[in-house]
Amino acid sequence: MPQQQKLQPIDDAFPDFFFVPGQHNGRYPNANSLLVLTNENPQEALLMDAGIGRHTLQKILHNMQITKVWLSHWHEDHVYGCPLLRKSGATIACHPNDIPVLQDVSLFNMLYKVTDTSLQKMFDEVLQSLGIENIPVVESLHTGKMYNVGNDHIIQVIHTPGHTKGHCCFYFPEARLIFLADIDLSGLGPWYGALDSSVDDFERSIQSVLALNAEYVITSHKGLYKGKVEIKKELQLYLDIIYNRDQRILVALGERKPKTSQDLVGKQIVYKNYNGEFKDYLPIAEGIMINLHLTRLLQKGKIAKEGTGYILQ
Repeated sequence: MPQQQKLQPIDDAFPDFFFVPGQHNGRYPNANSLLVLTNENPQEALLMDAGIGRHTLQKILHNMQITKVWLSHWHEDHVYGCPLLRKSGATIACHPNDIPVLQDVSLFNMLYKVTDTSLQKMFDEVLQSLGIENIPVVESLHTGKMYNVGNDHIIQVIHTPGHTKGHCCFYFPEARLIFLADIDLSGLGPWYGALDSSVDDFERSIQSVLALNAEYVITSHKGLYKGKVEIKKELQLYLDIIYNRDQRILVALGERKPKTSQDLVGKQIVYKNYNGEFKDYLPIAEGIMINLHLTRLLQKGKIAKEGTGYILQ
C-alpha cells in the first residue's frame, strides 16, 4: 500500500482508492484527484485528472507508476501535469468532445472568449506558466461504458456536460464512489462561463449524479465528502444555485425597458464582486452565463425578446 503523505485512503473497506489533495487545498490553478491502485506489486495506478501539483506528482511517481490518466475535461487546472505524466509513460484519456481542445491548446483562449482582447496576453502567460502543451495522442472515454481496471475495479464513465461539452464524472459502483470533478459543490455554484458550456446540460448532469445515491464523492476544488445524506444535501444546494440565478435575472428585468445581458453583468447574478487575479475576466464569464440563462428563460416563456433586450413576459 502506498505510504505517501499526500495519499488519503477513502475507506478501509476499499484499500486501493485514495483521495489526492491538490496543492493549496485544490485551489485554482490546482485541483484534487482520485488515485486507484491497479496492481500492488509492482505498484501501478490510474489517476483521475492531473492538476494536483508538480511536486505532489513527482513524489507519487517516485514510489509508483501511473499507467493511465483519465481527464474529466480540458480545463488547464485539470491537465497541466499531463506532460510530466506522459514522459513517465502514462496514457491520457478523455471524452471525445474535449479531445480537440487537448490536442490544440490554442483553442483555450477562443473558448474563454479572450482571443484578440486585452486579456489574451494574461491568459497566454497563465498557460505558459503551467506548462500547458498539446497532447497529440488522447484516447477516448466512451459514455456509459463500464471499464475493468486492474484489481477487478469497475469504473463507469458518466458524461456530465455543462461545465464543458465533454465533462465526465467517474463512478465506481462497488464503492458507491463518484469522482465529480468540476461538479465541485463550491459556494459559487455551477460554472458554465465558456463558449462550450451549457446551463441546461449542467442542470441535467447534477440531477443524474444525484440519482446515483453515492456514499463517497470527490470534487476538484472542495475535496472528499462522505455519507449519502450529506452528499445529496450538498448536490441539491449546488443545483438550487442555478434556479436562484434564474430568479435573480427575473427580478432584475423590468416589464417596460428591455435589458441586455450586458445590462445585467455586475448586478450580482453570478459573482458578488469582481476581485482577485482574474477580476478583469470575470465580467466576460458572467456575461456568457447570463446569456445562457436568458436563452433558457426565453424558451420557458418567462421572458420575451424586445429588440436587442429582454423584458418580463
